[in-house]
Amino acid sequence: MKVTNEDIEALRSVIVVLDGIVLKSQIHSVVSKAVSDRNRLTKLKSKLLIEFTKREFPEKKPNESNKSGH
Repeated sequence: MKVTNEDIEALRSVIVVLDGIVLKSQIHSVVSKAVSDRNRLTKLKSKLLIEFTKREFPEKKPNESNKSGH
């Protein structure tokens, strides 16, 4: 299954919503679990952003940047 940029953006949006839910949690017994979940969501969001950036803005190969003469 191929993951598209739309899939990555949808996942990122869901993570933002879940992060908001975790922040609003006021039940003491689930706070440590919520913090752990929030940390995992933050790491996943970061990985998704990196993957999205790679796809949207692929790095130029070193010899391509020299072709412009700058």
